[in-house]
Amino acid sequence: MWIKKIFFLFLVRPLVLIIAGVSLKGKENLPIKGSAILVANHNSHLDTLVIMSLFSLKTLEKVRPIGAEDYFCNKPYKKWLSKNLIDLIPLKRRPSKEDGHPFGGIYEALDNEEIVLLLVS
Repeated sequence: MWIKKIFFLFLVRPLVLIIAGVSLKGKENLPIKGSAILVANHNSHLDTLVIMSLFSLKTLEKVRPIGAEDYFCNKPYKKWLSKNLIDLIPLKRRPSKEDGHPFGGIYEALDNEEIVLLLVS
Protein backbone atom coordinates (compact mmCIF):
# COMPACT_ATOMS: atom_id res chain seq x y z
CA MET A 1 0.00 0.00 0.00
CA TRP A 2 1.92 3.02 -1.30
CA ILE A 3 0.06 5.64 0.75
CA LYS A 4 1.03 3.88 3.98
CA LYS A 5 4.71 3.85 2.97
CA ILE A 6 4.68 7.54 2.01
CA PHE A 7 2.90 8.47 5.27
CA PHE A 8 5.55 6.70 7.34
CA LEU A 9 8.55 7.73 5.24
CA PHE A 10 7.81 11.45 5.07
CA LEU A 11 5.76 12.17 8.21
CA VAL A 12 5.90 9.54 10.93
CA ARG A 13 9.55 8.49 10.74
CA PRO A 14 10.98 12.02 10.75
CA LEU A 15 8.79 12.93 13.72
CA VAL A 16 9.55 9.78 15.67
CA LEU A 17 13.21 9.26 14.89
CA ILE A 18 14.52 12.80 14.48
CA ILE A 19 12.27 15.08 16.50
CA ALA A 20 11.34 12.66 19.30
CA GLY A 21 14.78 11.03 19.24
CA VAL A 22 13.55 7.46 19.48
CA SER A 23 16.32 4.91 19.06
CA LEU A 24 16.11 1.17 18.69
CA LYS A 25 18.26 -1.49 20.30
CA GLY A 26 17.75 -5.11 19.35
CA LYS A 27 16.26 -4.48 15.92
CA GLU A 28 17.21 -8.03 15.03
CA ASN A 29 14.47 -9.20 17.40
CA LEU A 30 11.69 -7.56 15.38
CA PRO A 31 9.88 -10.00 13.11
CA ILE A 32 10.55 -9.39 9.43
CA LYS A 33 7.80 -11.64 8.15
CA GLY A 34 4.58 -13.16 9.44
CA SER A 35 2.74 -14.88 10.80
CA ALA A 36 3.57 -13.11 14.03
CA ILE A 37 1.88 -11.32 16.88
CA LEU A 38 3.88 -8.48 18.41
CA VAL A 39 2.61 -7.40 21.84
CA ALA A 40 3.70 -4.12 23.44
CA ASN A 41 2.74 -1.85 26.32
CA HIS A 42 0.22 0.84 25.44
CA ASN A 43 0.47 4.34 26.87
CA SER A 44 -0.93 6.52 24.08
CA HIS A 45 -2.25 6.31 20.52
CA LEU A 46 1.20 7.36 19.33
CA ASP A 47 2.63 4.03 20.51
CA THR A 48 1.32 2.31 17.39
CA LEU A 49 2.97 4.82 15.05
CA VAL A 50 6.24 4.70 16.98
CA ILE A 51 6.44 0.90 16.87
CA MET A 52 5.43 0.75 13.20
CA SER A 53 8.08 3.34 12.29
CA LEU A 54 10.80 0.97 13.52
CA PHE A 55 10.12 -1.54 10.73
CA SER A 56 11.69 -1.34 7.29
CA LEU A 57 9.41 -0.04 4.55
CA LYS A 58 9.31 -3.50 3.00
CA THR A 59 8.21 -5.10 6.26
CA LEU A 60 5.90 -2.22 7.15
CA GLU A 61 3.43 -3.23 4.46
CA LYS A 62 2.83 -6.46 6.41
CA VAL A 63 2.41 -4.80 9.85
CA ARG A 64 -1.24 -4.58 10.93
CA PRO A 65 -2.19 -2.99 14.26
CA ILE A 66 -5.39 -3.96 16.07
CA GLY A 67 -7.69 -1.14 17.20
CA ALA A 68 -11.15 -0.69 18.63
CA GLU A 69 -13.58 -0.28 15.74
CA ASP A 70 -15.93 1.93 17.78
CA TYR A 71 -13.10 4.44 18.27
CA PHE A 72 -11.02 4.29 15.08
CA CYS A 73 -13.91 3.80 12.64
CA ASN A 74 -16.67 5.90 14.23
CA LYS A 75 -16.23 8.82 11.80
CA PRO A 76 -15.60 8.63 8.04
CA TYR A 77 -12.27 10.49 8.18
CA LYS A 78 -10.97 8.34 11.07
CA LYS A 79 -12.04 5.18 9.29
CA TRP A 80 -10.24 6.29 6.11
CA LEU A 81 -7.06 7.22 8.01
CA SER A 82 -7.11 3.98 10.00
CA LYS A 83 -7.61 1.82 6.92
CA ASN A 84 -5.36 3.62 4.44
CA LEU A 85 -2.51 5.00 6.57
CA ILE A 86 -2.00 2.30 9.19
CA ASP A 87 -3.99 -0.64 7.73
CA LEU A 88 -5.84 -1.19 11.00
CA ILE A 89 -7.53 -4.45 11.89
CA PRO A 90 -10.76 -3.17 13.45
CA LEU A 91 -11.90 -5.12 16.51
CA LYS A 92 -15.49 -4.90 17.67
CA ARG A 93 -15.67 -4.68 21.45
CA ARG A 94 -19.26 -5.93 21.50
CA PRO A 95 -19.76 -8.09 18.41
CA SER A 96 -23.10 -9.55 17.44
CA LYS A 97 -23.60 -13.06 16.06
CA GLU A 98 -24.00 -11.54 12.58
CA ASP A 99 -20.53 -10.01 12.82
CA GLY A 100 -18.86 -13.40 12.99
CA HIS A 101 -15.94 -14.22 15.24
CA PRO A 102 -14.50 -11.11 16.91
CA PHE A 103 -10.96 -12.21 16.00
CA GLY A 104 -11.82 -12.94 12.36
CA GLY A 105 -9.70 -10.06 11.03
CA ILE A 106 -6.77 -11.14 13.18
CA TYR A 107 -7.00 -14.74 11.97
CA GLU A 108 -7.16 -13.51 8.39
CA ALA A 109 -4.05 -11.34 8.83
CA LEU A 110 -2.13 -14.25 10.34
CA ASP A 111 -3.28 -16.54 7.52
CA ASN A 112 -1.88 -13.90 5.10
CA GLU A 113 1.48 -14.06 6.95
CA GLU A 114 1.17 -10.54 8.31
CA ILE A 115 2.57 -9.15 11.56
CA VAL A 116 -0.23 -8.29 13.97
CA LEU A 117 0.51 -5.50 16.44
CA LEU A 118 -1.37 -5.68 19.73
CA LEU A 119 -0.92 -2.93 22.29
CA VAL A 120 -2.17 -3.62 25.81
CA SER A 121 -2.39 -1.42 28.85
